[in-house]
Amino acid sequence: MPIGLGGLTISWWEYVDGTNQDQLHAATRYFMKTISKLVLRDFGDQLSEEEIDDRSEEFAEDVFGFEMKLANATWYSLPADDPHAHQNRVSIGTLNNLFDEFDWTYLLTSMFSDAGVTPDTKVVLLEKEFLFKLNTLIKSLDNKIRILNNYLTWRLMLGFVTDLGAEYIEANREFYTARTGQSEFQGMNQYCLEKVQKHFDAGYGALYVKEHLQLDDKVMIEEMMTYLKGRLVDRLNRIEWMDDVSKAVAVEKVRSIADNVGYPPWMTDTDYVDAVYKRLHINKTAYLENLIEIGQFEMARTNERLRLGVNSAEWDIDVWAVTGKYVPTKNDLFISAGLLQSPLFVQENPRYYNFGSLGVALANQLIYSVDEVITLRLPALTFQAYRSYVATNGFEERTPDLELTNEQTMFVSYAQSQCFARRDAQSISRAERKILPEDLSLNIALSHTPEFAEAFECEDNSNMVADLLCEVF
Repeated sequence: MPIGLGGLTISWWEYVDGTNQDQLHAATRYFMKTISKLVLRDFGDQLSEEEIDDRSEEFAEDVFGFEMKLANATWYSLPADDPHAHQNRVSIGTLNNLFDEFDWTYLLTSMFSDAGVTPDTKVVLLEKEFLFKLNTLIKSLDNKIRILNNYLTWRLMLGFVTDLGAEYIEANREFYTARTGQSEFQGMNQYCLEKVQKHFDAGYGALYVKEHLQLDDKVMIEEMMTYLKGRLVDRLNRIEWMDDVSKAVAVEKVRSIADNVGYPPWMTDTDYVDAVYKRLHINKTAYLENLIEIGQFEMARTNERLRLGVNSAEWDIDVWAVTGKYVPTKNDLFISAGLLQSPLFVQENPRYYNFGSLGVALANQLIYSVDEVITLRLPALTFQAYRSYVATNGFEERTPDLELTNEQTMFVSYAQSQCFARRDAQSISRAERKILPEDLSLNIALSHTPEFAEAFECEDNSNMVADLLCEVF
């Protein structure tokens, strides 16, 4: 059972290091106060408008002030070193001694009683330093009981804020606009879709796979992975800066990676999917009650996982998400059905299109298995894998009316896969987190790729040829 950090209305960097802090902080306080006033009006005792205003003002100041302190504790805390190691795990009972401002034993044994959780159950402290700071923070609070009560009440309110009626939704929209600069909203259809995705992931995933993926798609991706792994193994064996023992370990790790393509096998078993929801009871005329029922259902599933262990057939990603993920603790690579869609993957396209777009994404996940510090999508490995494919299967025809070679088209396909359209606020947020824009990341990667310069016959003094090549994989 892992214990980490969280519990903020806005991200910790928006609290302590964001752009337009004053405006965003004022909007956050106003949002907290507005929701508090609505709740006091709708669910509280008979209070005058003046009493409601005073209480909601105090409520917002308590919650915002506490979250600001939480954000600073987050900022100045480092993640625990190897928290999953058995020697670093601690019992729930020990938590009460380490962090004595909170009754961890009562909380966790109450929440997970059906799982047989006891004070002797071991937990993983992902953010041990943060928990020490949190304990110190709680000790230092004046009006501790009131502040913690208001904060925990806010966390509950925030979870239902878009489900309680038009005024609550409007308040959330105003806050969303103040935070993101966007005045357009997703609409009822998208909102309902996201609710279904969140709470009925197995059922929605089964429907998505049935509609959007074919068995032949999986076969083609497995073939692509074979060529990518082969080229990575070859490259590892030729690396000069890695000793022989490290090479052998890395090669074996790559060869033994389990490729999970598209979806887990059970997702096409209707009876299995139906059984997942057999204990869930939905009333089509009781929306809020349904959400509460779903919360209880999901807590029961969590208890079941803790009692029986995580089902190895369950995936760590949503099958409809556009993502791939390497999980080092399992040495598993997950490739979602959502990733196997146009424009990244089209079964009818020549292989050089698919290698250029999807192949580079998969190659980078493979590289993460042996080097976690790679931050650029280096396309060289994919280019070499495509050459191996051609050597085995023969030359593919060029795209008609496109005055590019197949190798050039592969690089163009890669470049197009990096095209994004996003709002200014999102771009600013990415810049604050020191994330390179896609165009810079792309051109830097290609300038360090000799195969690109060869394909396009770039001169040595070209901007697309780095003065000092950095070759990794």
